[in-house]
Order: sequence, then structure tokens, then C-alpha cells
Amino acid sequence: MPGVAEVASIGGFVKQYQITVDPNKLAAQSLPLDRVVSAVRESNNEVGGRLLEWSGAEYMVRGRGYTKSLSDLEQVVLKAGAGRRPCAAA
Repeated sequence: MPGVAEVASIGGFVKQYQITVDPNKLAAQSLPLDRVVSAVRESNNEVGGRLLEWSGAEYMVRGRGYTKSLSDLEQVVLKAGAGRRPCAAA
């Protein structure tokens, strides 16, 4: 563009993961697609905690469940039955 000396991008792109499901495998496990969506959404959530007072200082305790790698998604539990191994997302 005329008059533009430099374009500096800061931060780069946000990493994204795309999950492709096999409808036949879902049907074999009696899993609806919305269960996959909700399980991934619930595993990638920040959970509020409480305020902890220790030695005169206050600390906010919370759980961060943000997906950082493909292995995090592989550990998402979709379904668990009595006496069976959980059915993971991958």
C-alpha cells in the first residue's frame, strides 16, 4: 500500500485443532455427535475456585483446562461404562 512503511504483526496466529469424527464409530459406541462437542468443550474450560489466605497474603485458586496439544484432546473421555475402559476422543 502506498505510504505504509512497515506492517508488524504481534502474537501470530492462534493455534486451532479440528476434530474429524467417524459417524460409524460413533454409532457403534451409541454416542451422539453432541456428546463429542460437549466433552471437548467441557475439557477446555476454566473453572473458578476460591480465595485462599496464607501467611497474610491472598491467593486465587482456579483450574485451567485449556488444550495445549493433540495429546490433551486424546485424553478427553466421551463415555465410561461400569467395568470398562473409558472411550477416548481419538
